[in-house]
Amino acid sequence: MAQKIERISRMLSYQFLYRFEKVLRIPTGTLVEQHIDSSATMRIIKYPAWDGEIKEGQVRGGAHTDYGSITLLWRFDDVGGLQIQDRETNEWIDVPCIENSIVLNVADMFQRWTNDLLKSTPHRVINVDMDRPRYSMPYFVDPGRDVIIKNLTNKPDKYPPISAYEYLKWRLAQSYDDDTYIENEEIKKEGQYYISRSK
Repeated sequence: MAQKIERISRMLSYQFLYRFEKVLRIPTGTLVEQHIDSSATMRIIKYPAWDGEIKEGQVRGGAHTDYGSITLLWRFDDVGGLQIQDRETNEWIDVPCIENSIVLNVADMFQRWTNDLLKSTPHRVINVDMDRPRYSMPYFVDPGRDVIIKNLTNKPDKYPPISAYEYLKWRLAQSYDDDTYIENEEIKKEGQYYISRSK
């Protein structure tokens, strides 16, 4: 079953990439070719039901953008909470709940490819319907590691060319550049326990 879902996701991602090629007016196959021998990651995410205290500003999933090309987010239930940010107004907008649907997010590398014509989608999951668990299954579509991410438009470059691998390394390093981060001691202790057991 998992292999079938992955195969369907891969085929759908190619169909979306073909459509983006038409939007960008680039030769058919340009984007799809960059993803044939690529890596893609699929996860199932469960946000458990919660009846405890919710602190001010606490969310189920913090605001972020995805790093790769596009993300297909499979939705299995009618539990809300997913929001996307309007980059012009900074307003957070609820994504409608449509059971058994797919939400497509443009991700960071694709934004670079399109020279900001299409922007990476900031998104988060807020605390609504907390009495029910929420499930989603993102399929993260990335180009091959040696693929060069460069401007595909006829406009002046906003970003220098970079390999998908080097971009990912750089982007992951940015995730940990936070002077305000305070490590949770309980999680630190639990993490050290599992690290010591795996040696």
